[in-house]
Amino acid sequence: MKTAFALAIAGFIAAQIGVAAAEATLRKRATETLSFYVSPSGDDRNNGCLLETSPCQTPQHAYSQLMNDWDHAGYDPFIRLAPGTYPTGVHMAGQPVGSHTVNVVGQQSEDQSCTLAQAQQVIVQAPPGQAIFDIEDLAIAVVRCLTVEGSGAAAFTCRQTPARDIAYIQFGGSAGLLSGVSAGDGCGINLGGEIWLANDMNYFLAGSISRITIAYNVSIIALNRISIPYFALSTKLNVIDFHPRVKIVNSDFLPESISIVHQGGTISTSGVKLPGEIKQGDPSAPGYVYK
Repeated sequence: MKTAFALAIAGFIAAQIGVAAAEATLRKRATETLSFYVSPSGDDRNNGCLLETSPCQTPQHAYSQLMNDWDHAGYDPFIRLAPGTYPTGVHMAGQPVGSHTVNVVGQQSEDQSCTLAQAQQVIVQAPPGQAIFDIEDLAIAVVRCLTVEGSGAAAFTCRQTPARDIAYIQFGGSAGLLSGVSAGDGCGINLGGEIWLANDMNYFLAGSISRITIAYNVSIIALNRISIPYFALSTKLNVIDFHPRVKIVNSDFLPESISIVHQGGTISTSGVKLPGEIKQGDPSAPGYVYK
């Protein structure tokens, strides 16, 4: 004969199963790749972001919709940003149900290429001390064809994740940045396409216990004379790896830049000439340079 306690426990478990089943039925299942549309003139209120004619206002709201409401059934979702300026970016953590990668794209061409003029149509900002794109805890993101800017803001930060690709990005526009790409605690991140450096930042690439890969045929183009004191910083067993066919264009526009290795961090140039010198941060705890 069941005791009152046992009956209470059984009732609690049944209730939780019922809640889980209800939540499962509320999550919609995709039958194709879903696009979540965002525009500075959009509206987040009661908006699923699925209609280009009725977009959301913030990329973060679109991300919340694709994470909370959908089983993507093997299709990788897209957040599509209309032209304009967005005062905040996206914090990503975890992976969507039924998918791995979240794509955030500006006004790229159908073949996924992007010109500088296209990248300048979408500007994503963040307040000082915040990241514009923060990717962590197994989130996988592809970010393409836009401009990141914000005095005191970090453009891309990632940790504890195989964060994938950023391509065709303009770093800085009407304002500079605190930093460009920061990888920590086991992040892996790739730069692709063309990368444009348009305004000041303290450093462009920095990694700790992670890997940053500048991929095949990437061009990093300084658009004007700017201040980037540290082009690349690699510490604590981090690897920053340049493919042999990487091109750094107009490095004379970066007269102050140097790169630093420290505490077992590695920079592999594969023959690519980086702006300025590569120096040891501390000779008592050296890093490695492979040319």
